[in-house]
Amino acid sequence: MSVSENFRIDGEIGLSNFDQNVFSSLGDNDNTSNAFQISSSFMDTSLSIGKIEIGAAWNRQNEDFTPLDRQFNPEYNYKWNLSNIVLSEREESIETNLLYQPKSFLKFRGGWGKVDRGANTSSNRSSGSMELLHPWLPSIRTGVEYVSSKREFDDSDWWRSNFLIQKKLSNVTPQFSVKREDRKVNDLSGRSTGFVFNDFGGGLNIRRLFGVNGNLRN
Repeated sequence: MSVSENFRIDGEIGLSNFDQNVFSSLGDNDNTSNAFQISSSFMDTSLSIGKIEIGAAWNRQNEDFTPLDRQFNPEYNYKWNLSNIVLSEREESIETNLLYQPKSFLKFRGGWGKVDRGANTSSNRSSGSMELLHPWLPSIRTGVEYVSSKREFDDSDWWRSNFLIQKKLSNVTPQFSVKREDRKVNDLSGRSTGFVFNDFGGGLNIRRLFGVNGNLRN
């Protein structure tokens, strides 16, 4: 629903009715449940300092709600640094995001979110990124993300970062990329586990060079 030219609010509600045993009336008091979401967005391109977009979303799902699709997929677990093993259907989350574009070729993005899954299970996530796409300069994309999660028997911190630079030179585009992940998990006994992952890559994209297209990666 548009409140004004630059501001809108949207909402969704979901209802479920799931009976695990249709031949018995026992335990039918928790068959019906609900979930709902409220989101808002604001965009202004008339500012002298550049374009600004702000968004926020709040979601609440009761424990007895039964979605039709597989809601909690590996992407969800990776995003929030959680595992399906400890998750209930209950969820309350809030997410915000910001885009600032001072020039047509330069963008900055930021985001923050928090999710509460009950049973002493929660996660906080922050992210930021920059994108430079100038026709005369090398293209640069870089970002960093931090996810801190707590569960009943452990807590975890996960840093993720990436960097990509490339420049089109006639029919070839050399590029270089770096990805890094650093995760630490501390359990109740004080034991720490985790991993550090570094990936350095180089490549060359070829487009219509003597009638040949190709990609070289290392």
